[in-house]
Amino acid sequence: LFVLLILFFIFSTKISFGNIFRIFQRFFRFAFKEVRIQIIRYQKSKRREKMRKKVVEKYSLLQEKKAEKSKLKKRKKEIKKELGPEPAVTKPVPPTLPEKYLFPEMEGKEDYNFPPLTLLDPGKPYEKIDKNELYEKKQQIEEKLGEFRVEGEVKEYHPGPVVTTYEFYPYPGIKVSQVANLTEDLSLALGAESVRVQRMPGRSSLGVEIPNNKREIIKLKDVIQSEKFQDSPSKLTFALGKTIHGEVYVTDLAIMPHLLIAGATGTGKSVALNSLIASILFKATPEEVKLILIDPKRLEFTFWDGIPHLLCPVITDAKKAGKILFDTTKRMEERYQKLGVLKARNIEQYNHQVKQIFKEKKETLTEDDKEKLKPLSYLVIIIDELAELMMIGAQDVEYCIARLAQLARAVGIHLVMATQRPSIDVITGTIKNNFSSRIAFRVPSKIDSRIILDTSGAEKLLGLGDMLFMPPNYPRNIRLHSSFISVPEITRLVKFVKEQASPSYDEKIVKTLKSQTDQVWEENGEKDELYDKALKLILVTGQASASYLQRKLKLGYARAARIIDQLEHEGIVAPSEGSKPREFLVDPQSYLEKIERDE
Repeated sequence: LFVLLILFFIFSTKISFGNIFRIFQRFFRFAFKEVRIQIIRYQKSKRREKMRKKVVEKYSLLQEKKAEKSKLKKRKKEIKKELGPEPAVTKPVPPTLPEKYLFPEMEGKEDYNFPPLTLLDPGKPYEKIDKNELYEKKQQIEEKLGEFRVEGEVKEYHPGPVVTTYEFYPYPGIKVSQVANLTEDLSLALGAESVRVQRMPGRSSLGVEIPNNKREIIKLKDVIQSEKFQDSPSKLTFALGKTIHGEVYVTDLAIMPHLLIAGATGTGKSVALNSLIASILFKATPEEVKLILIDPKRLEFTFWDGIPHLLCPVITDAKKAGKILFDTTKRMEERYQKLGVLKARNIEQYNHQVKQIFKEKKETLTEDDKEKLKPLSYLVIIIDELAELMMIGAQDVEYCIARLAQLARAVGIHLVMATQRPSIDVITGTIKNNFSSRIAFRVPSKIDSRIILDTSGAEKLLGLGDMLFMPPNYPRNIRLHSSFISVPEITRLVKFVKEQASPSYDEKIVKTLKSQTDQVWEENGEKDELYDKALKLILVTGQASASYLQRKLKLGYARAARIIDQLEHEGIVAPSEGSKPREFLVDPQSYLEKIERDE
């Protein structure tokens, strides 16, 4: 530069003090700029060196601790060999807990044995994450954000079973929205399925959640055998899964007190419901918790049919499900009357007072008093597909759900509903307002996410159990990974529970489940005058519908529908399947010949 300056002076035609000053000014500006760039590069390289050292130290310390433990074990074995065998000392052997009991406090239950953990499959050991991979992704995050003039530094990271969270500390003047708007660019740069950016609670940093190359399957056994699940006193403890940092997450359905689950097909809704049922079986006896399972799809809850915790058989007819919800509202009112007699505020106080009365006045109580003072069990109603119920009778179903959601908590009745279609006509405003606890699995769009959670974010989940949980009385959604229970595990669990006790169904509900045709035949076993004529017409034409009889026989719709119901009751035609034509359960030609022979 100095030589160029001299040459410029020599060959310049106009040499003046002003030109010389400007030349020196430009030279020093250029020099200062180059020096500044070199200083910034040096500082960045130093930061990278420090970060690399932290990564190496963090994982080398863990390896050193493991090596020290293995050395201590070897040393202890060597010392034992040198000392020789210890003299035998006779000590009283404490009574060992049988394997069938999961927790010590359950030992007093003689009539019902809780299922052992051996029925569930253990999870695979957690694979270590490559530290070089963590460092590379950290560099990629900083570089990609730097390209858009979003300066900052990744100082910490938290590996988890499914995603790894990188803590990004933005420099002063950088807005949170600037980082959040670059999630798609980060996904492209990192080659990730989706990247989620959230503010870290209690810290001045942003959490950049990036999926791991290999995700861990969280088995239900790993959650149930944890201390959090064991120490939970509630009979409605739900082994929900693990957090993004790998910590076990357990919640209580009694506190929620109702739960709404939504998500696209195959994202993990039914698995979460199965985990909830299994959690209850590991915690409560059939006398403590009763279940009503409603499965309009006829696929998910068939495994659980026949377990002693059921209050009635698994309901697969959406019309009957509406009757059950209405019947449950009456049951809720009856329970409130019982609570009013003892002036109890909730089911826990009522059951406690009943136990006290039995202890103090057991001898003076009559049989009628004992029947009236039975402890109340919790009742959990689980609906697998809410959209099917809303299609059949939206107003009636919504009314029953709203009443139960508003009033049923105190008497121990809880609702758990799932749907794969989170639209406004299914998850109405009334339902949303009464369900403060919600779970959103992956959904197709931001609109669906807002319908469930009132905020976006569920559209960026990974699926296969990845969820956003809105707990009660908590301002933020929590990202969790659902626990998984397989079909063979469910089969083993159901088989064990069935061996412990047989189901005792409620007579009132069983009567409610009977179809309207059954009730008509019980009241008056008389057939319609045009029954035989309608039967022959249907067998000849093969069209079994009320509208067809209405046209051909010139009947009112109610009478024609009643004749079709009678045919269904006789086992001639199958139940209706929406808009599809009814199928014949008999051969029309042979059945018609039989009628003619009888005549």
